[in-house]
Amino acid sequence: MSSTGALANKDSANRKGMTSRQIKAELILRGVTIREIADAAGVTGSAITQIINQCPSSRYKGYRIRRYIAQALGRSEEEIWPSS
Repeated sequence: MSSTGALANKDSANRKGMTSRQIKAELILRGVTIREIADAAGVTGSAITQIINQCPSSRYKGYRIRRYIAQALGRSEEEIWPSS
């Protein structure tokens, strides 16, 4: 059997981080709203959405707020945004 099965694909996906769709889907599955994260971080919901939908060329990275998103997902920041 080949070692390029589902586990290998999962490992390579983790190295790339999570897409905005994956982040949003996981928040929905966990029953966490953007408003809850925003309240915990002391920012607006649009700031949370901006970080989740992060454009690679954007100057604003939201490093302080990423911690709150990662906590809501039960993941480390490095898992979500590996090379940032």
